[in-house]
Amino acid sequence: AWFWYLHGHWDEARRWLEQSIALHGAEPRLQAKGGAWAAVFAWRQGEVARAKERAEASMEGLAGSGDEGEGLSLLALALVAISRSDQEQADAYGRRALDVFRAQGHTWGVTTSLLVLAHSAMNRRSGELTALLQESAGLLTAGTDKWGQAHVLNLQGQEAIRALQLDLAEELHHASHTLAVELGDRAAQAE
Repeated sequence: AWFWYLHGHWDEARRWLEQSIALHGAEPRLQAKGGAWAAVFAWRQGEVARAKERAEASMEGLAGSGDEGEGLSLLALALVAISRSDQEQADAYGRRALDVFRAQGHTWGVTTSLLVLAHSAMNRRSGELTALLQESAGLLTAGTDKWGQAHVLNLQGQEAIRALQLDLAEELHHASHTLAVELGDRAAQAE
């Protein structure tokens, strides 16, 4: 799923995921995990209602499991809430996802949850944004997660624009774009 996400093959991903979810006799937990990814792809393509439907269906099979699919379903629900300008709901889902991923020691999940919470904080113009970005950046500094690094730099750049620090914003956005190009992340290149 990650390859499809990074390279913008969202139609192909959704087609394969929907087919695998529809298979009779497939393990329910795997179907739910596939549904979580299908929710993310639907959200990415602007199909917010379908993303919500898929994420909620996945949560039925994964709620309380503490598994990666549960965290991803919660992140998809947080993204849907952000798309609908419901920052309170986005925060609730984002914090639940963060708890799931922290309990697993899942660095990508923790970082991504923090980034989703940072988006919500930015939309609310909350002072919490700086702390969320600092925690995300701290997790990424020691690792090799260039996708996460690109997104942290992008959010820092957006915050620099709001603070009218335009030279800093340009520097941060350039660094973010460079990483996105290196990864082949078409969505991040367009941001």
